[in-house]
Amino acid sequence: MPAIKKRSKTPSHEPLVRYGSIDAWDLSVHAVVQGRAARSRSRLGSIHLTMRGKLSEPLNGVTDFYVQISGTPDPQLVSADTRSVGYVISMKPVVQAVVDLSEGEFRALVAMAGAQRLTTCRICLDKPHYGKAPIVSVSFSTRNEADDV
Repeated sequence: MPAIKKRSKTPSHEPLVRYGSIDAWDLSVHAVVQGRAARSRSRLGSIHLTMRGKLSEPLNGVTDFYVQISGTPDPQLVSADTRSVGYVISMKPVVQAVVDLSEGEFRALVAMAGAQRLTTCRICLDKPHYGKAPIVSVSFSTRNEADDV
């Protein structure tokens, strides 16, 4: 009788870590009323901070990045199987990502940007698959990478 082959466990992989210098940022505020009848009208608003910069090490051959960040009252994981604070949604010609922060984290980030102190970021993500990847953690800082040496 032939031996039964056991499936090997999927190897756990270490997330990729990339550091970036932030060259520019923009803040956008949007408000819209939806619905025509008085009883069905609702007002929706959103604030987004977008930043552009360069990664210190390429991610799939790309060093330019663009990240859109928004604040939500209670950011949640999409599902129990997904561990992410955001997603890389595209890899070419720039790494594009979206990130959801809590309102307090978002306010602190806007304050750093408004004070012209937002300089670096650290993005920890799973290995990209077809140009997309969950972002496991993200941090933004007023410190330059050179300060850490």
